Amino acid sequence: MSEVNKHEDDEFILEASDTGDLDSPGLEQDNELLSLYDNIMGTEDPKEKSRIYTEWSKSRLERDFGISDLSNIEGTHLRNIIETLMPKIEEERKLVLRGKMSAMNLAEIEEEAPALWLYNLYGIHPKDIPHIFAVNDDTTGKTQTFETTMEDKARELAADLEAQGHRVYTTLKIPQDFKDYLKHIRQEAHKL
Repeated sequence: MSEVNKHEDDEFILEASDTGDLDSPGLEQDNELLSLYDNIMGTEDPKEKSRIYTEWSKSRLERDFGISDLSNIEGTHLRNIIETLMPKIEEERKLVLRGKMSAMNLAEIEEEAPALWLYNLYGIHPKDIPHIFAVNDDTTGKTQTFETTMEDKARELAADLEAQGHRVYTTLKIPQDFKDYLKHIRQEAHKL
């Protein structure tokens, strides 16, 4: 059984969300992604690529979920997932280079690997992870949060603040209570 698909009865599909990145990526970002996946940090060595992807995935876990202390078992699972995903990434890179796929559709291993890690070790499907909109006002330093069901309100507030001349950006974040829950279930799992 593959590390990526431990739960054969559940379909695991990582979908791009139209609300994930509220700024529209441009052609410049396409080229940046192509160069990243074309020759990651100047190496063709699979072990070095695996190490780099693992570090990127760990930084994603820390940034998004507050997880900075992987156990040996957790680290091994993450590395195994990355090594399983690497051929898929390489194949997608080749499709992009041949013009058969957009660079924006490239799987982002630093996102996909942590998602699979959470699913395989803790049974948390990416669709079950809550998100909130944070409207950040750089002018006043204040941040207001909205449930994802209130996206229109978040966008309305951002537009109103921008109309007043404020520098505003909106992000999609994982709420602290989910991070605390994840910390708790990891602690309980380590007790076993």
